[in-house]
Amino acid sequence: QIPADYTVDIEIAPTGDPTQDGLLGRTRDMLLAYEQAVSRNAPTDGLYQSLTTSFARANLYSMVETFAQAAERPTGSVRFYQFSVRFTGKVADVFFCQDTSKVVPVGFKTGQKTGAVATGTAAYSWWDTAFEKDTHGAWTIVYASSVVGRESCM
Repeated sequence: QIPADYTVDIEIAPTGDPTQDGLLGRTRDMLLAYEQAVSRNAPTDGLYQSLTTSFARANLYSMVETFAQAAERPTGSVRFYQFSVRFTGKVADVFFCQDTSKVVPVGFKTGQKTGAVATGTAAYSWWDTAFEKDTHGAWTIVYASSVVGRESCM
């Protein structure tokens, strides 16, 4: 349920490894749920909350709340790319980049442009999504954060 004037492009290539592909798929689902919550100005949206726990849920809530407090939503297009998976002990991290150089903020109720596209390094972010296995052995998203201004994503 993302508005028609907003495109979310998630460039994930299958790795052939079922575990990695599963983590990448869950990350894609989380990103789409997050973008839906942002587009709806809904920090308590149940979809992204059902896909996350712990710090991931709190961080995404905070990120959505920023848009909600500004009464804005995105239009244009956002791109997520350069996905990689790294396993460290009982934790798996999915790292990726985000390009918001074609995203324009608009008023949530008015639909009128409220700002301009981000430029330079401000348009590029680096994400870390961490997974841990729950008591049933299923991977759960326990951490998600985004750092704006990542030159390596340019």
